[in-house]
Amino acid sequence: ENREVYLMNRGLSAQIDRRLEEISEYISLKLLGDHSEQEKKEILTYGIIVFMKETGKLCMLCLLFLFMGYFKEFVFAVVNFLMLRTFIGGMHRKTSIGCLIQSFFTIYLCILISRMELLSGVLSVIIGAVLIVLVIILAPVVAKERAKYPKGKRIQFKIAAVIMIAIQLLLENYLPHEYANMMTSCELLVLAELAAAVTVRYKEGKMQTTDHCP
Repeated sequence: ENREVYLMNRGLSAQIDRRLEEISEYISLKLLGDHSEQEKKEILTYGIIVFMKETGKLCMLCLLFLFMGYFKEFVFAVVNFLMLRTFIGGMHRKTSIGCLIQSFFTIYLCILISRMELLSGVLSVIIGAVLIVLVIILAPVVAKERAKYPKGKRIQFKIAAVIMIAIQLLLENYLPHEYANMMTSCELLVLAELAAAVTVRYKEGKMQTTDHCP
């Protein structure tokens, strides 16, 4: 029964992805015309697909957390995750529904952890310091299907990520307790996701640590 539900979800998500791809190809064709370069069409199509997926996912999450009464916490968590994951990377799902489910549980877990009285003081500094070390060594880690960047770009990502973490650690001393805890819980989950993503890459034998960012 569980396998049937899993296959049904995969099939539904594949249909949604195909439909989004068709719409994106249609829009890019209308914008660029029939005689434009294929590479330009592919880049624009990919951009439109990402925009529609992310916008749709964000709207769904907004509605879910608004209904659950956690809208303020949701907005704060999303901003924090964007500040960190933009440069650090993390785990990615192959389907839109899988991505939506992962995002929901990640943010919800962030909210739950932030309500525990365990993340303040020395522990928050330790989490931030460990994350900075892992970022310097491992980041950025993103989907292997993404375009590759040169080593210089990787270094820029590392520097930007370290700056973001340092800013968050500084802000935690001035923000109200609940929001400081939210920042620390975001850092903890990003840390765990970074470690998990790197582990998966090594198991797949596709981890690239020197010259390129996938």
